[in-house]
Amino acid sequence: MDRDELQRRLNNLRPSEALPVGETPEEEYSECETVPDPEPIPIPEFQPENDYPAGDVKQFRPSKYQRPDAYDASYIAIPAPRWPDPAAPMTPEVWQAYHAELMLCIEANGRLREYCYWLTHEKGHLAALPLGKESDGLRERADRSLLIDAQYRATGHLEWLTGLWSARHIPIPSIEELEELAATRAQTVSQWQ
Repeated sequence: MDRDELQRRLNNLRPSEALPVGETPEEEYSECETVPDPEPIPIPEFQPENDYPAGDVKQFRPSKYQRPDAYDASYIAIPAPRWPDPAAPMTPEVWQAYHAELMLCIEANGRLREYCYWLTHEKGHLAALPLGKESDGLRERADRSLLIDAQYRATGHLEWLTGLWSARHIPIPSIEELEELAATRAQTVSQWQ
């Protein structure tokens, strides 16, 4: 391909009218549909019944379970939220408080899952790596760095969970109990507890 042919192809690629930076021709996007905003979940008139009886917080222990159709186990770090007064009229405050508690429960369960994953997988890999030497290659140093980062994240998860359990007056499990929880097979249940 000679120079003139290349220049002709480049000229064909350039737009015929120059647009200011940040602007695009309207016809390019005329066929795109706008996505409507999601509809908010309607607030029910009354508080629903709780699906399970209330347990004693002092007796609560973190656990894990697995549904028959699930791929992996789910962890329970704190008791699931409950409606304060089933069959009573629903107020926006109760609705918001319940869902804030639900989001906290989801966050706690995720942090417990990540901590248990670190206990069963990454902690062993970190211990198995030989001590770093000047002669280590880039891969060995990167592996060690990633596992040390995972250790810091796991420590942060444990501190966060310990603070939450302490604030909720839930007995704080020992490291041995958490290691046992991480190592045991999940109990299969038919419905969420």
